[in-house]
Amino acid sequence: MGFRIRLGLLAGLLLSLNAAAGPRAYGPISGGQSLGGIVQELQRQESLADAGLEQAMVSLWRANPGAFAVPCNMNTLKAGVTLQLPAQGGAAMIVQAEARRIVRDQYRAWKASRDPSTPLSCPKPPARPDKPGSETVTAEDTAPADEPTPAEKPAPVDEPTPAEKPAPVEKPAPVDEPAPAEEPAPAEEPASAEEPASAEKPAPVDEPTPAEEPTPAEEPASAEKPAPVDEPTPAEEPASAEEPAPVDEPTPTEEPASAEEPAQAEEPPPEEKPEVSIEELLERSDPPTKSTFPEIGWLKLSPAALTSWEISPHSSDPGWISIKPKDWGDPSHHILAMVSKKSSSYSLALSRILEVFRQQRLPVEFTLANIDKEQKLAEQLVDHAEAKDMDLILSLGSDSATALYNFYNEGKIPVVTSTNKDPVLLGYVDDYPPGHAKNIAFTSLNVPLTIQLDYLKTLKPELRAIGLMYNKNHKQVMATEVTPTKQTLQRLGIAVVDVAVESRDTAAENLAKEIPKAVSQLRAIDPSLENVVFWVTSSTAVFSNIPTVNAHTGSIPVIAGIPNAAQEGEDSALMAIGIDRRSNAHLAAIFAMEILRMGKRPRDFEVGIVTPPDISINFLVARKIGMKVPFRFFENASFIYDYSGRVVRDFGKRVLD
Repeated sequence: MGFRIRLGLLAGLLLSLNAAAGPRAYGPISGGQSLGGIVQELQRQESLADAGLEQAMVSLWRANPGAFAVPCNMNTLKAGVTLQLPAQGGAAMIVQAEARRIVRDQYRAWKASRDPSTPLSCPKPPARPDKPGSETVTAEDTAPADEPTPAEKPAPVDEPTPAEKPAPVEKPAPVDEPAPAEEPAPAEEPASAEEPASAEKPAPVDEPTPAEEPTPAEEPASAEKPAPVDEPTPAEEPASAEEPAPVDEPTPTEEPASAEEPAQAEEPPPEEKPEVSIEELLERSDPPTKSTFPEIGWLKLSPAALTSWEISPHSSDPGWISIKPKDWGDPSHHILAMVSKKSSSYSLALSRILEVFRQQRLPVEFTLANIDKEQKLAEQLVDHAEAKDMDLILSLGSDSATALYNFYNEGKIPVVTSTNKDPVLLGYVDDYPPGHAKNIAFTSLNVPLTIQLDYLKTLKPELRAIGLMYNKNHKQVMATEVTPTKQTLQRLGIAVVDVAVESRDTAAENLAKEIPKAVSQLRAIDPSLENVVFWVTSSTAVFSNIPTVNAHTGSIPVIAGIPNAAQEGEDSALMAIGIDRRSNAHLAAIFAMEILRMGKRPRDFEVGIVTPPDISINFLVARKIGMKVPFRFFENASFIYDYSGRVVRDFGKRVLD
């Protein structure tokens, strides 16, 4: 289950087998294509599939020295040429470590050439006996010779590329067995594919099934999802394992079996190896030296991240943290990561980003700091990043993304955002397709409203009114959730009843007062209350007070737009339809890797939106309010809690005690 990020095909690619041009050829090349993107496309079509990404890039470059404006640099591919594909098996003969070094060094040289004072040039090779006095420089002359011994080759990293419409994606493989994702498999339904469990929750293989089983409402397993209308286009990401066949009697404790299901993970469960805060990892005997930057030691890292990364105080500022690979590679790039404020969401996001970089074998160094919503602190960090010639800036949270947009939208270091609100709805970019951003590759936590409404209409086909819960002083929630929701529901003839709070401090009091009034208004619209729901936005002030919400909503379903509002126990929403912070962070990590490895620019990406959404269902709450859950919801859910409120599916995998 979990999520799948479907990668769309690179626009304008044409693969041809041209007998006149040779036994295998690719072309002609169109403007804007990169060698790495071409290799990925070829490998998806089973050409060059016998080698890793960097091996195939080097092999294709060496086979076509005349196809590059600067023959000794693969980043200068000329438009209009046709590439001859190397013989099958030839790419695998190149040592992987050597191929990676060549790709990295040539990218750095190409990047440096943007400065007019350091133009790209090829060294003249020494004269060869068979060509005395020759001064012709080719890629074959300057490239290191192929090694005769085949090397271990990792599978290619399918990086995200612009898509034409939102589509599902597969979540990453377990961290203890790094493996790049497989070729994307387009799907039209929101059904999620089976996904390996996260490192915190290994997937038991043969567990007994509890006697008590929640039974979703009868619904044909083949029911198709209506096509969303006018929804933003998501970015893509590699996927996807084979989708499991639906079971006849779905329950939260018996997951659909798959012949390809991975064996039990080796990581111990979180109870034995919990998350650890950065402050604990540093093991300081004395308080840290005073810094102008806010505390960041509260951030916690997952067990999976802790096994692969070393945490230490930063040498430049005691308020910063340095994160480097732990004995699995020397850092090839340097990333500045800034969090917006103190929030557990950023612990989840940072852990997932570190896990993905380790899975995809890209060793980088992170400099991590907390700006606490202060733009001046973000500016100080960016000045440091430019002085140190860092390769990428990664923002975690809406406030850091906003700060970077305000002063660094045309900066020289590329930026990738994560765990932030929709940039189109906030007015940062004009549209979702590529080409609208300048120096920032945006992702978004917002699910297209048409998708959420499609699920609501499946749950309540005769939906007449929604009680909308939000913090009226949260500007970004108002701009990206409340206002668009009201406008859309008004067009559809669905009434909206406001349940607004003013702040987190007074939210419980506000909710206890406003919800009974809202129930009365909903009853006036639908006396049976059978065709109404309460919708909880991502306002922390609201979803952190679910116990208060449940105490006053009676049998009316409470549905949230943020997955962790549906959680263990009875203090939970009935269900949630949104994007988990870890899913979004995974996509941001893929964006970052494509920039670092392939030289893509932020403007080459469309706004990254993960679809289908992460669905959470609590069957304890469903039984309590007498709600039947359609099979479609159960089948697609990433997180499921059974009749006792225990988690039995976590990111699409069984989790049993």
